[in-house]
Amino acid sequence: MQDPTSLVTGHERLTSIFGCWPSFHDAEVVSVRLERDGRDRWESPALYSTVHVFAGRRNENSETGVEFYNHTLVTFRFNLVVDLELSGFNHQNALFDLTISPSPDGPSDTPIRVVFNSSFGAGLSFSCRSVEIIDIAQGLPANSVYADAPTA
Repeated sequence: MQDPTSLVTGHERLTSIFGCWPSFHDAEVVSVRLERDGRDRWESPALYSTVHVFAGRRNENSETGVEFYNHTLVTFRFNLVVDLELSGFNHQNALFDLTISPSPDGPSDTPIRVVFNSSFGAGLSFSCRSVEIIDIAQGLPANSVYADAPTA
């Protein structure tokens, strides 16, 4: 996976928790919100998404052999979203990965390609002008399947 930190404003807030850009494998899309008005006409429409991301490590003492930690809710704002495709949103929305990369053949006003690759549930793909992290909250989302999993 390519490190997207050069494309994401505020990435330091997330990398300070994980030590690097985290793997979004098995992360969960908690919410997606679309707004037609941005802060100005160059940022509209906007897409907000909150994703539950975490890390895992082997732990022989846990029931599953895996310990999940650094549970974090990260809220992204994607500005000037075009060519949006959204499918399969449901009760869990587990990701295989989340890619944020330069779009080699995209228009100059939307140079970033974003793909939420679905394992189960929500899948999204679109191009946008910019990406920013607008909120970070450590902890589990409401009704998380990880609520009973061993954590650090």
